[in-house]
Parts: sequence; structure tokens; C-alpha cells
Amino acid sequence: MPEKNTDKATTKEKILTAAAELFSQYGYANTTLANITSRSGVNIALVNYYYGDKAALYRQTWEYLHQQALNKYPLLGNLDESAPAVKRLYEIIRSDIARRSDPEIRENDFMMNELSTPTQLMDDLHARAYAPLRSALQKAVADIAGDRLEAEDQRMAVLAIFSMCTIPVKHFQQLETEVQNKYDPATRARYVYNFSMACILDLLSRSNQ
Repeated sequence: MPEKNTDKATTKEKILTAAAELFSQYGYANTTLANITSRSGVNIALVNYYYGDKAALYRQTWEYLHQQALNKYPLLGNLDESAPAVKRLYEIIRSDIARRSDPEIRENDFMMNELSTPTQLMDDLHARAYAPLRSALQKAVADIAGDRLEAEDQRMAVLAIFSMCTIPVKHFQQLETEVQNKYDPATRARYVYNFSMACILDLLSRSNQ
């Protein structure tokens, strides 16, 4: 007998919650469907019915975690697209760094495992997930610069800002081992924003020469 809609939603949530915990902690290779069924209390037949194989569940688990992270840290924070470009740029940087720095966001641990042992299952998902961040940065930079910058200068400025935002916290701390215990996402965001604005202003001054 098919599950009722409420039962189906609960069952799928149990599976995703268990998968999120295990994939985030142990990675793809060291997590089995048997581990997930044991943790979730859902039998293997239902796991396969709702999510297919382990690879499909892995991908959907990451999408689930990514959406949770975005719900907590919207790209523009409390701003809307009509806000001044410099404020949008700061908020995009602040929100993205805060999300990647939050120890309660399981997506961060999931991604560290994926980066250390790539599965190649996530490439298309990452491209789609990063697209809104890159697009928002492009729009903010374009609005700040107007038509005063060449397209290539704008593109490289956006890539530089994007790179400063998306470096994983653990990698950042490894680079700064002497101040590892002093890491502060708000301070990092402020410096990234200041460097970003300095870069844009420098490009603008060069374009006027």
C-alpha cells in the first residue's frame, strides 16, 4: 500500500537527514546505503524507491544541504536587488563567507570531504549552485563600474572576488596557522570587501588614464 503524502515526506526527510550526517562525517566512499538505512530506520527498499542508487542519493543530499544553507544565509541577506550596488556587494560577500564559516552548516563538511576525495558526481551541481553567486557579483560590479570598465576587467574582478569568498574555511585556516584560533568571518568579509572595492576603483582609475 503506497505511503500517504505526509508519511512519504517524513520518510524522505529521515533518509536525507541520515545521509547528510553520514556523508558529511565520513564522505562518499566510507558511507554505505546500509549505514544510512541503519541510521534512518528506513528499509533499503524505500531508500532505493525514493532516491535510486547511492550516487543519486549523494547528489540529492548535497542539494538538500545546500538549500538549507541558503535558507539560513540568503545571497543578499535582508537586501533586495534595488539596494545600492556597494551595499549589495558587501552583503553578498558577508553572507557567503558567513555561510561557509558556520560550523552548524553540514554542507561545509560535506564539501570538504568532496574536495579531499573527489567523486566527480557533483561537477554539474556545483556549476549550477555557484551560478547565482557569480551572477550577483557580476551585477554588483557592473552597477558600480557602469560602462567604464572593459568586459575582461569586470570578468577578472568578479573571479577574484569569487575566489576570495569561496576558499574553504579549513584551507584558509591552514594558510594562517599562527592565527587559527582567531578566525572571524566578519573580519574576513570586511577585508574581502575592502580589497574588492580597492581593485574596482584601481581598474576604474586606470581606465580613465
